[in-house]
Amino acid sequence: MRVLIFEPQHAGHNLAYVSRLCEGVQTLGCEVHLATSRQAAASEQFEQHLGARRNLRVLPLDGFHQRAGSGVIRVNGPKGVRSLHRGFWNALQEVKPDHVFVPFGNPISNWYGLPNRVSRYLKANQIETELVLLFGRYAYPLDGLRSRCKQRYALSMLQRGPWTKIHHILPHAVRVISSFSRQLQAKTNYLPDPVDPLPSIDRQQARQLIGVPADGRYITMMGLIEERKGVHQLLAAFRTALPNLQPNDRVLLAGKASEDVRLALSENYADLVASQRIIALDRHLDGQAFGASCCASNLICTPYPRHQYSASIVIQAAAAGLPVLGNAVGWIDETIRTYQLGTTCDTNDPACFAKQLSIAVNTSDDFTPAADIDQFVQRHSVDNFKTLLTARLRERLGVEAGNDSLLERRAAS
Repeated sequence: MRVLIFEPQHAGHNLAYVSRLCEGVQTLGCEVHLATSRQAAASEQFEQHLGARRNLRVLPLDGFHQRAGSGVIRVNGPKGVRSLHRGFWNALQEVKPDHVFVPFGNPISNWYGLPNRVSRYLKANQIETELVLLFGRYAYPLDGLRSRCKQRYALSMLQRGPWTKIHHILPHAVRVISSFSRQLQAKTNYLPDPVDPLPSIDRQQARQLIGVPADGRYITMMGLIEERKGVHQLLAAFRTALPNLQPNDRVLLAGKASEDVRLALSENYADLVASQRIIALDRHLDGQAFGASCCASNLICTPYPRHQYSASIVIQAAAAGLPVLGNAVGWIDETIRTYQLGTTCDTNDPACFAKQLSIAVNTSDDFTPAADIDQFVQRHSVDNFKTLLTARLRERLGVEAGNDSLLERRAAS
Protein backbone atom coordinates (compact mmCIF):
# COMPACT_ATOMS: atom_id res chain seq x y z
CA MET A 1 0.00 0.00 0.00
CA ARG A 2 1.26 3.47 -0.89
CA VAL A 3 1.21 5.79 2.12
CA LEU A 4 1.70 9.57 1.99
CA ILE A 5 2.81 11.57 5.03
CA PHE A 6 2.35 15.31 4.54
CA GLU A 7 4.47 17.45 6.87
CA PRO A 8 6.19 20.59 5.51
CA GLN A 9 7.23 22.01 8.89
CA HIS A 10 10.46 21.15 10.72
CA ALA A 11 10.21 23.31 13.86
CA GLY A 12 9.41 21.83 17.26
CA HIS A 13 8.37 18.17 17.44
CA ASN A 14 7.02 17.88 13.90
CA LEU A 15 9.73 15.73 12.34
CA ALA A 16 10.08 13.64 15.50
CA TYR A 17 6.41 12.68 15.07
CA VAL A 18 7.07 11.91 11.40
CA SER A 19 10.04 9.68 12.23
CA ARG A 20 8.04 7.61 14.70
CA LEU A 21 5.12 7.35 12.29
CA CYS A 22 7.45 6.28 9.45
CA GLU A 23 8.88 3.54 11.61
CA GLY A 24 5.42 2.25 12.47
CA VAL A 25 4.23 2.31 8.85
CA GLN A 26 7.39 0.82 7.34
CA THR A 27 7.20 -2.21 9.63
CA LEU A 28 3.90 -3.00 7.86
CA GLY A 29 5.65 -3.28 4.51
CA CYS A 30 4.10 -0.13 3.04
CA GLU A 31 5.65 2.14 0.43
CA VAL A 32 6.13 5.36 2.40
CA HIS A 33 6.34 8.81 0.82
CA LEU A 34 7.07 11.96 2.84
CA ALA A 35 5.98 15.22 1.23
CA THR A 36 7.74 18.08 2.98
CA SER A 37 9.17 21.50 2.29
CA ARG A 38 12.58 21.89 0.70
CA GLN A 39 13.56 23.89 3.81
CA ALA A 40 12.62 21.00 6.10
CA ALA A 41 14.45 18.46 3.94
CA ALA A 42 17.64 20.54 4.27
CA SER A 43 17.32 21.12 8.03
CA GLU A 44 19.41 19.62 10.82
CA GLN A 45 16.18 18.34 12.38
CA PHE A 46 15.53 16.29 9.24
CA GLU A 47 19.04 14.84 9.35
CA GLN A 48 18.62 13.93 13.02
CA HIS A 49 15.19 12.33 12.81
CA LEU A 50 15.02 11.01 9.25
CA GLY A 51 18.50 11.13 7.72
CA ALA A 52 19.27 7.48 8.46
CA ARG A 53 15.84 6.12 7.56
CA ARG A 54 16.02 3.82 4.57
CA ASN A 55 13.35 3.19 1.95
CA LEU A 56 11.67 6.52 2.68
CA ARG A 57 10.76 8.36 -0.50
CA VAL A 58 11.12 12.07 0.18
CA LEU A 59 9.31 14.61 -1.99
CA PRO A 60 10.75 18.11 -1.26
CA LEU A 61 8.29 20.80 -2.31
CA ASP A 62 8.73 24.51 -3.01
CA GLY A 63 6.30 27.38 -2.59
CA PHE A 64 5.60 27.33 1.14
CA HIS A 65 5.21 30.68 2.89
CA GLN A 66 8.10 31.41 5.28
CA ARG A 67 8.31 33.49 8.42
CA ALA A 68 10.33 36.63 7.81
CA GLY A 69 14.02 36.17 8.57
CA SER A 70 13.88 32.42 9.12
CA GLY A 71 13.60 29.13 7.29
CA VAL A 72 10.53 28.15 9.32
CA ILE A 73 7.35 27.54 7.36
CA ARG A 74 4.40 29.79 8.21
CA VAL A 75 1.36 27.56 8.66
CA ASN A 76 -1.18 30.13 9.88
CA GLY A 77 -2.88 33.06 8.19
CA PRO A 78 -4.27 33.17 4.64
CA LYS A 79 -0.86 32.97 2.91
CA GLY A 80 0.33 30.14 5.11
CA VAL A 81 -2.82 28.08 4.65
CA ARG A 82 -2.88 28.67 0.89
CA SER A 83 0.69 27.45 0.57
CA LEU A 84 -0.11 24.36 2.66
CA HIS A 85 -3.15 23.67 0.49
CA ARG A 86 -1.11 24.01 -2.69
CA GLY A 87 1.66 21.76 -1.34
CA PHE A 88 -0.81 19.10 -0.20
CA TRP A 89 -2.51 19.11 -3.60
CA ASN A 90 0.80 18.76 -5.44
CA ALA A 91 1.84 15.89 -3.17
CA LEU A 92 -1.42 14.04 -3.80
CA GLN A 93 -1.03 14.40 -7.56
CA GLU A 94 2.60 13.28 -7.48
CA VAL A 95 2.27 10.30 -5.13
CA LYS A 96 -1.33 9.16 -5.75
CA PRO A 97 -1.52 7.47 -2.33
CA ASP A 98 -3.88 4.83 -0.95
CA HIS A 99 -3.62 6.17 2.60
CA VAL A 100 -2.63 9.60 3.99
CA PHE A 101 -1.38 10.86 7.34
CA VAL A 102 -1.21 14.55 8.31
CA PRO A 103 0.84 14.54 11.56
CA PHE A 104 0.22 18.24 12.29
CA GLY A 105 -3.28 18.92 11.09
CA ASN A 106 -4.36 21.97 13.07
CA PRO A 107 -3.59 24.57 10.37
CA ILE A 108 -5.87 22.86 7.82
CA SER A 109 -8.47 21.15 10.02
CA ASN A 110 -11.02 24.00 9.77
CA TRP A 111 -10.33 25.02 6.19
CA TYR A 112 -10.90 21.55 4.80
CA GLY A 113 -14.47 21.58 6.01
CA LEU A 114 -15.10 24.23 3.33
CA PRO A 115 -15.44 23.30 -0.38
CA ASN A 116 -11.96 22.70 -1.84
CA ARG A 117 -10.28 20.48 -4.39
CA VAL A 118 -8.18 18.50 -1.90
CA SER A 119 -11.22 17.37 0.11
CA ARG A 120 -13.12 16.55 -3.07
CA TYR A 121 -10.19 14.55 -4.42
CA LEU A 122 -9.73 12.56 -1.20
CA LYS A 123 -13.42 11.73 -0.96
CA ALA A 124 -13.91 10.99 -4.67
CA ASN A 125 -10.97 8.58 -4.70
CA GLN A 126 -11.86 7.06 -1.30
CA ILE A 127 -8.40 7.81 0.07
CA GLU A 128 -8.43 7.25 3.81
CA THR A 129 -6.86 10.25 5.52
CA GLU A 130 -5.82 10.47 9.18
CA LEU A 131 -5.40 13.78 10.96
CA VAL A 132 -3.37 14.45 14.12
CA LEU A 133 -4.39 17.46 16.21
CA LEU A 134 -2.25 18.99 18.95
CA PHE A 135 -4.53 21.81 20.14
CA GLY A 136 -7.77 23.63 19.21
CA ARG A 137 -10.55 25.82 20.56
CA TYR A 138 -12.22 22.72 21.98
CA ALA A 139 -9.15 21.64 23.97
CA TYR A 140 -10.28 23.25 27.23
CA PRO A 141 -13.56 24.57 28.69
CA LEU A 142 -14.66 27.91 27.24
CA ASP A 143 -16.62 30.78 28.78
CA GLY A 144 -18.94 33.12 26.94
CA LEU A 145 -21.32 32.78 24.02
CA ARG A 146 -18.82 33.99 21.43
CA SER A 147 -16.22 31.41 22.43
CA ARG A 148 -18.78 28.62 22.39
CA CYS A 149 -19.97 29.69 18.94
CA LYS A 150 -16.38 29.59 17.67
CA GLN A 151 -15.98 26.13 19.17
CA ARG A 152 -19.16 24.91 17.50
CA TYR A 153 -18.00 26.29 14.16
CA ALA A 154 -14.59 24.60 14.52
CA LEU A 155 -16.21 21.27 15.34
CA SER A 156 -18.66 21.53 12.44
CA MET A 157 -15.76 22.20 10.05
CA LEU A 158 -13.87 19.26 11.51
CA GLN A 159 -16.90 17.04 10.93
CA ARG A 160 -17.25 18.15 7.30
CA GLY A 161 -13.60 17.50 6.49
CA PRO A 162 -12.32 14.48 4.54
CA TRP A 163 -10.91 12.75 7.61
CA THR A 164 -11.26 9.01 8.14
CA LYS A 165 -9.65 9.18 11.57
CA ILE A 166 -8.94 12.12 13.89
CA HIS A 167 -6.30 11.71 16.59
CA HIS A 168 -5.93 14.26 19.40
CA ILE A 169 -3.24 14.31 22.09
CA LEU A 170 -5.49 15.99 24.71
CA PRO A 171 -8.07 13.80 26.48
CA HIS A 172 -10.46 16.70 27.11
CA ALA A 173 -10.43 17.60 23.42
CA VAL A 174 -11.33 14.01 22.54
CA ARG A 175 -14.29 14.18 24.91
CA VAL A 176 -15.51 17.49 23.46
CA ILE A 177 -15.10 16.36 19.84
CA SER A 178 -16.81 13.04 20.54
CA SER A 179 -19.76 14.72 22.26
CA PHE A 180 -20.45 16.94 19.23
CA SER A 181 -21.88 14.18 17.04
CA ARG A 182 -21.93 10.42 16.61
CA GLN A 183 -20.04 10.87 13.36
CA LEU A 184 -17.11 12.56 15.09
CA GLN A 185 -17.28 10.16 18.01
CA ALA A 186 -16.83 7.20 15.66
CA LYS A 187 -13.68 8.57 14.07
CA THR A 188 -11.92 10.37 16.97
CA ASN A 189 -9.25 8.74 19.14
CA TYR A 190 -6.91 9.76 21.92
CA LEU A 191 -3.23 9.70 20.89
CA PRO A 192 -0.45 9.92 23.50
CA ASP A 193 2.25 12.56 23.10
CA PRO A 194 5.30 10.27 22.65
CA VAL A 195 8.66 10.62 24.36
CA ASP A 196 11.82 8.65 23.61
CA PRO A 197 13.41 6.43 26.28
CA LEU A 198 16.07 8.16 28.34
CA PRO A 199 19.71 7.06 28.16
CA SER A 200 20.81 4.65 30.90
CA ILE A 201 23.23 7.03 32.61
CA ASP A 202 23.38 8.66 36.02
CA ARG A 203 23.40 12.39 36.72
CA GLN A 204 27.18 12.78 36.74
CA GLN A 205 27.60 10.80 33.53
CA ALA A 206 24.92 12.95 31.90
CA ARG A 207 26.68 16.16 32.90
CA GLN A 208 29.95 14.86 31.55
CA LEU A 209 28.29 13.87 28.27
CA ILE A 210 26.88 17.35 27.62
CA GLY A 211 29.99 19.11 28.94
CA VAL A 212 28.67 21.04 31.95
CA PRO A 213 30.10 21.41 35.48
CA ALA A 214 29.59 18.35 37.66
CA ASP A 215 28.62 20.22 40.83
CA GLY A 216 25.48 22.08 41.80
CA ARG A 217 21.77 21.66 41.24
CA TYR A 218 20.43 22.27 37.75
CA ILE A 219 17.15 24.00 36.90
CA THR A 220 16.58 23.00 33.30
CA MET A 221 14.51 24.30 30.40
CA MET A 222 14.62 22.04 27.33
CA GLY A 223 13.77 22.28 23.65
CA LEU A 224 13.59 25.49 21.67
CA ILE A 225 14.60 28.29 24.04
CA GLU A 226 12.35 31.18 23.11
CA GLU A 227 9.93 33.75 24.49
CA ARG A 228 6.87 31.49 24.24
CA LYS A 229 8.55 29.02 26.62
CA GLY A 230 8.77 31.65 29.37
CA VAL A 231 12.57 31.76 29.34
CA HIS A 232 12.70 35.46 30.22
CA GLN A 233 10.46 34.85 33.24
CA LEU A 234 12.69 31.96 34.31
CA LEU A 235 15.90 33.98 34.08
CA ALA A 236 14.38 36.90 36.00
CA ALA A 237 13.01 34.58 38.69
CA PHE A 238 16.38 32.87 39.02
CA ARG A 239 18.19 36.16 39.58
CA THR A 240 15.63 37.19 42.20
CA ALA A 241 15.87 33.80 43.93
CA LEU A 242 19.69 33.74 44.09
CA PRO A 243 19.92 34.78 47.79
CA ASN A 244 17.83 31.71 48.69
CA LEU A 245 19.84 29.27 46.55
CA GLN A 246 23.19 27.56 46.92
CA PRO A 247 26.24 29.26 45.33
CA ASN A 248 26.55 26.62 42.62
CA ASP A 249 22.89 26.24 41.67
CA ARG A 250 22.49 26.79 37.94
CA VAL A 251 20.01 27.28 35.12
CA LEU A 252 20.57 25.02 32.11
CA LEU A 253 19.03 26.13 28.81
CA ALA A 254 19.22 22.93 26.78
CA GLY A 255 18.38 23.76 23.19
CA LYS A 256 18.71 26.27 20.39
CA ALA A 257 17.96 29.83 21.51
CA SER A 258 16.13 32.56 19.64
CA GLU A 259 17.88 35.86 18.90
CA ASP A 260 16.05 37.73 21.66
CA VAL A 261 17.21 35.15 24.20
CA ARG A 262 20.81 35.40 22.99
CA LEU A 263 20.60 39.18 23.33
CA ALA A 264 19.20 38.93 26.86
CA LEU A 265 21.95 36.52 27.90
CA SER A 266 24.68 38.80 26.57
CA GLU A 267 23.25 42.06 27.90
CA ASN A 268 21.14 41.31 30.98
CA TYR A 269 22.68 38.11 32.32
CA ALA A 270 26.31 38.32 31.19
CA ASP A 271 27.52 38.11 34.80
CA LEU A 272 25.59 34.90 35.46
CA VAL A 273 26.71 33.39 32.17
CA ALA A 274 30.35 34.26 32.94
CA SER A 275 30.11 32.62 36.38
CA GLN A 276 28.35 29.57 34.87
CA ARG A 277 25.26 30.15 36.96
CA ILE A 278 23.46 30.18 33.60
CA ILE A 279 24.62 27.64 31.01
CA ALA A 280 23.23 27.70 27.47
CA LEU A 281 23.64 24.71 25.17
CA ASP A 282 22.68 26.91 22.24
CA ARG A 283 22.30 24.33 19.51
CA HIS A 284 19.87 21.78 18.19
CA LEU A 285 20.42 18.75 20.44
CA ASP A 286 20.40 15.22 19.11
CA GLY A 287 18.43 12.54 20.94
CA GLN A 288 21.30 11.48 23.19
CA ALA A 289 22.21 15.02 24.26
CA PHE A 290 18.55 15.91 24.77
CA GLY A 291 17.98 12.91 27.02
CA ALA A 292 21.25 13.54 28.85
CA SER A 293 20.19 17.14 29.55
CA CYS A 294 17.14 15.78 31.32
CA CYS A 295 19.16 13.21 33.27
CA ALA A 296 21.65 15.93 34.30
CA SER A 297 18.92 17.97 36.00
CA ASN A 298 17.48 18.35 39.48
CA LEU A 299 14.39 20.32 38.45
CA ILE A 300 12.65 20.70 35.09
CA CYS A 301 10.99 24.06 34.51
CA THR A 302 8.07 24.68 32.12
CA PRO A 303 6.89 28.26 32.77
CA TYR A 304 5.17 28.54 29.38
CA PRO A 305 3.17 31.78 29.74
CA ARG A 306 0.23 31.03 27.43
CA HIS A 307 0.57 27.33 26.63
CA GLN A 308 -2.67 25.43 27.27
CA TYR A 309 -1.63 22.20 25.61
CA SER A 310 0.55 19.11 26.01
CA ALA A 311 4.23 19.58 26.84
CA SER A 312 6.34 16.48 26.23
CA ILE A 313 9.08 17.85 28.51
CA VAL A 314 6.77 17.22 31.48
CA ILE A 315 6.42 13.59 30.36
CA GLN A 316 10.20 13.34 29.91
CA ALA A 317 10.70 14.61 33.47
CA ALA A 318 8.25 12.01 34.76
CA ALA A 319 10.22 9.29 32.97
CA ALA A 320 13.41 10.55 34.66
CA GLY A 321 11.76 10.75 38.08
CA LEU A 322 12.39 14.50 38.28
CA PRO A 323 10.11 17.18 39.76
CA VAL A 324 8.61 19.83 37.48
CA LEU A 325 7.84 23.48 38.20
CA GLY A 326 5.29 24.63 35.64
CA ASN A 327 2.85 27.40 34.94
CA ALA A 328 -0.58 26.89 36.48
CA VAL A 329 -2.50 26.80 33.20
CA GLY A 330 -3.99 24.13 30.96
CA TRP A 331 -2.52 20.68 30.44
CA ILE A 332 0.69 21.41 32.34
CA ASP A 333 -1.18 22.41 35.50
CA GLU A 334 -3.69 19.57 35.22
CA THR A 335 -1.07 16.90 34.56
CA ILE A 336 1.38 17.99 37.25
CA ARG A 337 -1.41 18.07 39.82
CA THR A 338 -3.07 14.82 38.74
CA TYR A 339 0.12 12.75 38.70
CA GLN A 340 1.92 14.62 41.50
CA LEU A 341 4.81 15.53 39.20
CA GLY A 342 5.89 18.63 41.10
CA THR A 343 4.56 22.16 41.60
CA THR A 344 2.65 24.78 39.63
CA CYS A 345 2.35 28.51 40.17
CA ASP A 346 1.61 31.70 38.27
CA THR A 347 4.94 32.00 36.50
CA ASN A 348 3.82 35.30 34.98
CA ASP A 349 3.92 36.80 38.50
CA PRO A 350 7.63 37.57 39.10
CA ALA A 351 7.50 37.46 42.90
CA CYS A 352 5.42 34.28 42.97
CA PHE A 353 7.65 32.56 40.44
CA ALA A 354 10.88 33.49 42.24
CA LYS A 355 9.53 32.25 45.57
CA GLN A 356 8.28 28.94 44.17
CA LEU A 357 11.49 28.44 42.20
CA SER A 358 13.64 28.61 45.33
CA ILE A 359 11.26 26.26 47.16
CA ALA A 360 11.18 23.78 44.27
CA VAL A 361 14.98 23.68 43.96
CA ASN A 362 15.56 23.39 47.69
CA THR A 363 13.09 20.50 48.01
CA SER A 364 14.02 18.73 44.76
CA ASP A 365 16.10 16.06 46.53
CA ASP A 366 13.02 15.08 48.56
CA PHE A 367 10.82 14.51 45.50
CA THR A 368 9.22 11.06 45.31
CA PRO A 369 7.35 10.05 42.12
CA ALA A 370 3.74 8.92 42.51
CA ALA A 371 3.01 5.21 42.63
CA ASP A 372 1.30 5.19 39.22
CA ILE A 373 3.99 7.20 37.42
CA ASP A 374 5.19 4.17 35.42
CA GLN A 375 1.70 3.76 34.01
CA PHE A 376 1.66 7.42 32.95
CA VAL A 377 5.07 7.13 31.28
CA GLN A 378 4.20 3.87 29.50
CA ARG A 379 1.07 5.47 28.10
CA HIS A 380 3.31 8.00 26.35
CA SER A 381 5.86 5.51 25.04
CA VAL A 382 6.87 5.61 21.39
CA ASP A 383 5.67 2.03 20.89
CA ASN A 384 2.22 2.90 22.20
CA PHE A 385 2.09 5.97 19.95
CA LYS A 386 2.98 3.92 16.86
CA THR A 387 0.51 1.17 17.73
CA LEU A 388 -2.42 3.55 18.13
CA LEU A 389 -1.62 5.78 15.16
CA THR A 390 -1.27 2.85 12.74
CA ALA A 391 -4.28 0.88 14.01
CA ARG A 392 -6.54 1.71 11.04
CA LEU A 393 -3.77 1.03 8.53
CA ARG A 394 -3.09 -2.36 10.11
CA GLU A 395 -6.80 -3.09 9.93
CA ARG A 396 -6.86 -2.28 6.21
CA LEU A 397 -3.82 -4.51 5.64
CA GLY A 398 -5.29 -7.36 7.66
CA VAL A 399 -2.37 -7.24 10.08
CA GLU A 400 -3.18 -8.42 13.57
CA ALA A 401 -3.11 -5.56 16.04
CA GLY A 402 -0.31 -5.35 18.54
CA ASN A 403 -0.77 -4.86 22.24
CA ASP A 404 -3.20 -1.93 22.06
CA SER A 405 -3.37 -0.52 25.55
CA LEU A 406 -6.69 0.00 27.26
CA LEU A 407 -5.12 2.95 29.06
CA GLU A 408 -5.71 5.22 26.07
CA ARG A 409 -9.39 4.43 25.78
CA ARG A 410 -9.79 5.03 29.49
CA ALA A 411 -7.87 8.30 29.32
CA ALA A 412 -10.24 9.66 26.71
CA SER A 413 -13.44 8.40 28.35
